[in-house]
Amino acid sequence: METEQFLFSKLVANIFGYLGCHFHSIKFNSWRSLLNLSLNILLNCLSVYGLYSYDPHNWRIESNPFFTRVMLMSYKRIYPILYAIISIHYYQFGHQMIHLLDMLLPYTRINQRQQLLPLIFIFIISHFVYLSLNYTNLEDLYQQPTFEKFCAQLGCYTLSFQITLIYNMVIFYQCLIESFLHSIEMKLLYINQTNSIDDCPRLIYLKILKKIEHVACLCKKMNHLFSYGLLIQITLIGISFIIKICALVLFRQQWRATINEAPHICLCYLYLSKISIYNLRIAKRLRMIRRLMLKSYWKYCSENHYNSTIGHRINDKRKSDQIVVEKFDPIRFFELTNIYKNDFIVRIFRIWNMDFNFILSITVFIINYIVFIVSTN
Repeated sequence: METEQFLFSKLVANIFGYLGCHFHSIKFNSWRSLLNLSLNILLNCLSVYGLYSYDPHNWRIESNPFFTRVMLMSYKRIYPILYAIISIHYYQFGHQMIHLLDMLLPYTRINQRQQLLPLIFIFIISHFVYLSLNYTNLEDLYQQPTFEKFCAQLGCYTLSFQITLIYNMVIFYQCLIESFLHSIEMKLLYINQTNSIDDCPRLIYLKILKKIEHVACLCKKMNHLFSYGLLIQITLIGISFIIKICALVLFRQQWRATINEAPHICLCYLYLSKISIYNLRIAKRLRMIRRLMLKSYWKYCSENHYNSTIGHRINDKRKSDQIVVEKFDPIRFFELTNIYKNDFIVRIFRIWNMDFNFILSITVFIINYIVFIVSTN
């Protein structure tokens, strides 16, 4: 069944889908699909070749062979391999990511303006990151153009888009989830304020839980697809952080390269912090939804207990409790947060929660590795 495609999905697929991130489904009977596929493959191959062949750091460090090996292995092996992996991931799952976003959008209250602003932000920040990191290399390319230098800049350009795009797609996805949970919260508040639950509470709550369960299933798939990109981008920024700080500590004359890299590193940390904040807000909304669902249950319990005590309804307390449980299913409400929390919040392969403890762990690991490399000098 075809899903209606919204503005955000259309623009991501039609803009970034031609910059090395393949978001269209591959149709072998469509010349447009094959042309898009061929252009992206050509772009990715040239980028991988450029990242592998061209070394922008002509200041080879012979006084520290270990750091030289780490730097060359990172730039000539790890960067091209990780770039190739994330590109292949987009070929295989890019269209599924767009399709899942389109399936989530009808459950939310995100207008076209809110869909358009993240894309403008992605476009501006991507170019800012690229220019801040490669200004001197672009001057070198302009003065002495070679095929290797061109491919290297092409690789850096598409890589900056990949990094910025994955972070902003995750944040936009979290906005969708928070908007959905906010709408559920507002509906429950309305139900509690109007006391419109007396007739068939189990049926009303069952509809709400079914909707939450369906969206949680979509989020579970989305989190798995995002995990590849997040893990690779965090690895890339960690390696870059290690190399730049080590170069600054070991060779003070390279302070310019470190300063040029600083805005990019700070930006990535801001992205990770924002993802962590959204995770906290989503978890808070889930707890509020559970509290609102249980509020009606406890209210009904107290009223039923009062009526059974004065003899207006039921004299048998055990039978009274059984009726209350049958009407509300309180165990399911109570376990709501534990059941769906891991599906709604962003996690990397259901192993690492994207929170401030995770950011702190990454930072401590990077500092330890920097100390290890510097101490070998």
